Amino acid sequence: MSLPDLVLAESISARNVCIANLSHERAQEILNKVKSLVFALWQGNCYATTERVAEFYEVSVETTKKAANRHRAEFESDGLKTLRGNSLKQVRDILSLSFETSQALVWTPRAAIRLGMLLRDSQIAQQVRTTVLNVLEAVPDLVQGSQTPTRTPTSNIDLGNFGLAVAKIEILAQWLERHNIHLLVQDQAKLNALVKASPEDAPIIDVFKRVLESIVPQQQQDLNPTQLAEKLTEQLGRKISAHKVNQALEELGLQYKLFSGEDWRWDLTDKGKEFGKIYLVTGKPNQWSGGQLKWNPDLVNLLVPHLADTE
Repeated sequence: MSLPDLVLAESISARNVCIANLSHERAQEILNKVKSLVFALWQGNCYATTERVAEFYEVSVETTKKAANRHRAEFESDGLKTLRGNSLKQVRDILSLSFETSQALVWTPRAAIRLGMLLRDSQIAQQVRTTVLNVLEAVPDLVQGSQTPTRTPTSNIDLGNFGLAVAKIEILAQWLERHNIHLLVQDQAKLNALVKASPEDAPIIDVFKRVLESIVPQQQQDLNPTQLAEKLTEQLGRKISAHKVNQALEELGLQYKLFSGEDWRWDLTDKGKEFGKIYLVTGKPNQWSGGQLKWNPDLVNLLVPHLADTE
C-alpha cells in the first residue's frame, strides 16, 4: 500500500477528513466512476445491502460485516443503520429482501466509501481510495448541476492536504507512544510537526501550542538526574552525581539500559512509570533533539535511604 493508502487505512482522522468533503451524491458518483456498477437502489432510497456492497468490492459478506462491526461508530456517522419493522417493510421490495428477513444492515454511499478506505486487499477499494484522493486534490463538482449542498470548511485550511498531514503525524506519533513518551509531549511534537508540514497554518497552530504550554506545570516540576542529584546532595550532605543517581534508579528497578546496536539510552521499567516520564528535549523552535527521562520530585524520598546505605 502507498503512504496515502496506509494513512486512510490506519487513521480515523484521515477518513473523517475525506468523508467530510463528500455528499452522498458525490460519493455515489465516485463509486460509479470507479466501477460501472450503478447502485440503482441509492438513487431513490440511498440504501444498499451488505451483500451488494460486498459484491461491489469483490470481498466476502463476512469481511464486510467484520469491518462494519469493528468500525461501527464511524460507519454510523455516515448513515449505516439496521432496518427493522416498518422501516424494513418500506424498502423490502426495493432491496429484494425475502419475507423471512427480520432486519437488514443497509449502507449509504458515504458509508461504502469509508469501507473502501479500510479494505486493504480489494483492488476495487484501491481504486476508490485513489479516486477519493484525486477528488480532494482537484475539488471538482463531480455531480454536475447537483443542488445538494456540501460541507464547507470553517477556515482557510486545505482540509485535504492538512488532514492527510495530520493523519501521517498520528501514525508516526504511535512510535513515540511505544517508548512511553508523555502524552502531553506527544501532542507538542505533533503540533511542531504540523508547523513543518503546513507553515502557512502556523498562526492557527500556534494558538493550540500556547494552550498546551499553559498546562505543563508538571513538566516544569519533574526533575532530570542532575536536578535530583542537587537535591540529594543537599539532603545527604555529600556530593551526589547524576551518574550516581542513574545508577541508583537502575538498582531500584525504575529504569534500564535499552540498547540499539552499540548505542543505548535509559528507558522506564513498568515500576518506573509510576515515578517518571519521557519528555522530548527541544533545542531550537520546532526541532526535536531527543528524549529525556524526568522524575517526580517525591522520588527523592525513595533515593535518600538507598543512597545512604550505599556510601
